[in-house]
Amino acid sequence: MWGVFEYSFETRASWTDNMTATFHLMLDAEEIIKRKDVPEDTPRFSYMTLTLRYSDIQKGKDHKICAVLQPMALERFGKPIGIGLEVTVGDTVVYTDDKNIDGVLVLALQKLAQANPSGKLPKWWDYINANAMIQSKMSRRNDYLVDRAKTPFAVVAIDDYLISK
Repeated sequence: MWGVFEYSFETRASWTDNMTATFHLMLDAEEIIKRKDVPEDTPRFSYMTLTLRYSDIQKGKDHKICAVLQPMALERFGKPIGIGLEVTVGDTVVYTDDKNIDGVLVLALQKLAQANPSGKLPKWWDYINANAMIQSKMSRRNDYLVDRAKTPFAVVAIDDYLISK
């Protein structure tokens, strides 16, 4: 089974150039590492990112961008527990989507929010990147999350998706 992470959005400027989309994905191998054939030192968490760049985006609705996780990555590294997207135009963040699946990441972030006087929750990927304890139980695996254009899905509804540079 493929993991397909798709986002639709609207642009209001006549043309948008220099747009960057960074996908963030956290997988949890809790069930996988319980198997006897898996080495004991296998990290429980796998963190993946993919940054794609776009330009020449005409004003309009229903623009789509997509990142895809290869089937063997799900089998080997576990199920998604956190999905995020941060979109910038130039140096300005224009959109952030931060999803926690099954509440696993929510628990860690709630503890952080209690200690934070502003009560503002950070994006989960900023939190894990700053937390050495989590990093010690995590492996970065950036070669598994890929642009949709590099998968068999590229030829399906090709005009519906932006093409990255």
